Amino acid sequence: GIPELLENVISIYESGNNSHNVKVPYGRVLEKSIGFMCRDLLSNGFSTLGMPKRYVGIKLLEGDKEVENAIREHDKGKELLARRNKEREYIERLLKEDPESAFTNARYGFIAGALKETLSEKTKFEDKTTVLDAVLTNKYLGLPLFFVFLWIMFEATFRLGAYPMEWIEWIVAQAGNLIRVNMTEGPLKDLLVDGVIGGVGGVIVFLPNIVILYAFIAFMEDSGYMARAAFIMDKLMHNIGLHGKSFIPLIMGFGCNVPAVMSTRTIESRSSRMITML
Repeated sequence: GIPELLENVISIYESGNNSHNVKVPYGRVLEKSIGFMCRDLLSNGFSTLGMPKRYVGIKLLEGDKEVENAIREHDKGKELLARRNKEREYIERLLKEDPESAFTNARYGFIAGALKETLSEKTKFEDKTTVLDAVLTNKYLGLPLFFVFLWIMFEATFRLGAYPMEWIEWIVAQAGNLIRVNMTEGPLKDLLVDGVIGGVGGVIVFLPNIVILYAFIAFMEDSGYMARAAFIMDKLMHNIGLHGKSFIPLIMGFGCNVPAVMSTRTIESRSSRMITML
């Protein structure tokens, strides 16, 4: 439902409808830091990049690189970023977690409260989903379970995929030998043996790996585990400027680059996709 949600957000923005803005309450500690950032943005004459001061302040506290770069170009950008760093240290000291995780957890808490107040019918499926979320995104169990799943996916992709790869290589070799024996020497023979069969065979040999990998990725996407895995790895991957979904292609790249590059198609952002591939 994420693409549909984004389409609705875009349509509301483009329509110019002045909908009621919901202010997410982030709690005493975060709200105090947000207030300081908004005050400094206003007092230092920042245009706030055409966005609300509160939003810009939150993005700075979260460590958003695009907003940081835009602020850094301002005359008093260094002073504001120094204040931001001080507030980030304050948040980490009191909440015992990094600011990005603190804001994310506060948003999830707000969403859970809103659903509790507005959702009238509770299904067994939702109960199961809540239990799965508690286990799969658990602070201590989430990461080990994710690595176990990655190991299963890695083994299936390369160990199970090795058998059909050998069969395809054998078929390609036999097809090349058949033409090599029965055709007279000439450019057409070279084109068929070295160009068509050799070229296509060199590509389709990776088909089993790609099919198995995409089967696992499709399962992760359809079951909702991809979003949970991205949430688990997001903090670690953001330290190197990547999305949580970039972790799977990076791991797969140790085995083979072809399925690893193919798996980057699950990353929505083009820039993150390109960085992951490179």
